[in-house]
Amino acid sequence: QFACSAEWSWDGPHIRLLDGDNECSGRVEVLRHNQWGTVCDHGWDLREADVVCLDLGCGLAESALHGAAYGQGSGEIWLRHVQCSGHEASLMRCATVLHSDPHCTHLNDAGVKCSGEKYFSSKASAGCH
Repeated sequence: QFACSAEWSWDGPHIRLLDGDNECSGRVEVLRHNQWGTVCDHGWDLREADVVCLDLGCGLAESALHGAAYGQGSGEIWLRHVQCSGHEASLMRCATVLHSDPHCTHLNDAGVKCSGEKYFSSKASAGCH
């Protein structure tokens, strides 16, 4: 199993991919209030997936996956109805609706499959294992 995360220089949220086929695919998780949680797949498409892939240094998105394609996460579902233009620096800069959809469960955890291999950018200091 691979896990990949990006840490930003500002004191803000973190993002990671878990349980994917490689370091550039997996279930999308974000860190809020020192707790990892998932992203609901309602409204999830290639624009949001592109932001995640680019942020992690993994190229563009090949797929924006729905229905817990990389398994169900645990804990909070931190982001619901994420709406990106595709040009944001991070998923957390996209418009979101927090805690709005009671019908979103971990069966709706969003995932991504990115086109590239992991590389390090000046923006992110990433650790993959």
